[in-house]
Order: sequence, then structure tokens, then C-alpha cells
Amino acid sequence: MASYSCKYLPLFGSCLSWRKEDWTNSDDTVRGGTSYSKLLVSSEYNSVTFAGKLDCKLLGAAFASQRTTSTTQKWDLCEYDGIKITLRAGDGKMYTLNIKTDIPPHTPDGRDQSSLQYSFDFIADDSKEEQVIYALFERFIPSYRGRKQEGAPPLNRANIRRWSIMIRSFFGKQEGDFCLVLDNLSAFEKRKSNQDRPCGLCLLQ
Repeated sequence: MASYSCKYLPLFGSCLSWRKEDWTNSDDTVRGGTSYSKLLVSSEYNSVTFAGKLDCKLLGAAFASQRTTSTTQKWDLCEYDGIKITLRAGDGKMYTLNIKTDIPPHTPDGRDQSSLQYSFDFIADDSKEEQVIYALFERFIPSYRGRKQEGAPPLNRANIRRWSIMIRSFFGKQEGDFCLVLDNLSAFEKRKSNQDRPCGLCLLQ
């Protein structure tokens, strides 16, 4: 097994404060659905709770999400290998971390148009213990409206413009109430190490 130490860059949470105004909901109500989500910020723990309800009754499929609001901020993560997702609590459901490299234009009624995004699915265990998930950029799947896009360009890590945390029904495989408590998101860079792992660093294969 190869041994690596990790360099981290906090993106949300950790030494940075979560700010509710940096996020907004983007749920299936834009397509006539009734699913909804909210983001609750805890200043005590510097964490956020992503919660709400998936309802598949009207559309047969459902989604709910919270996305970043900035139209000017850009993240250059060329030096990093992926995203470390640290969870405080989960509910056993599957969630998705999405990345976009552009800001989609608005439709005539003011909504965002659909556009290509890069998605990483993960299970949030329903244990009450902290969970750490390492999402390598190479494992983010290009998708459009939830469907994989063959032949899409690779993720441009130098021009990340938008983040979102999403839950989907996966065509009826999951629905109902959901609740995910997220401590932080950080970019990580793997570095080969011949030494024992120092405190706070991860080992990856």
C-alpha cells in the first residue's frame, strides 16, 4: 500500500465560517415538483444541516439541493487531487456533491438553465460518528439533468464556479425526509510520504 500525506485547502467550514447567504435552494419545484430543502447554519459547531423532503408523487423522480450563490467567485484547484467531505451526521441516504465550471444563463422567467456538471455520489451513514469521504476529481462524473454525459470534457479544476450539495430520488429508490450535517469541505493534495502519518493527515491508496 502506497503511503501519502495530505495537504488541505479549506473551502467551506473548518477555519472558514459557513454563511447562509452564500447558499440558496435549487429544488425540483422549478420543474413543477414539491420537494424542498433548507440549509441551517450552526455557529456553535461551525457546521450546516442540509434537510428537507423528497417527494416523487408528481414527477416520478425528485431532487433537492443547495448551491452557492456567487456569480463572480472562482476556485483554482489545479494543485489538488480531490475534495475531502467531512460529515458530522448522516441518515443512510445517498447524496451528491456537484461542481460546475460555468455559471448558466437565466431562462426568461429568471431561473437558471440546466448545464453540464460534475457529480460525485456518496452514502451518508446513519451512525452518529464523524465520517470522512475523499472524492477524487477523477471520480466526478459529467452529467446533465442527472444523466451521465459520454464524451464530455474533463473537469477544469482551474475554473470551478459553483458548488452544490444534492439529494436525488434515483427514480424512486429513495424519498421522504432527509437530514445531513456537514462539517466542512476541503480540497486535498496527495503527497507521497516515507514517514509515519502525522496527526491529522490521511492515508490514501
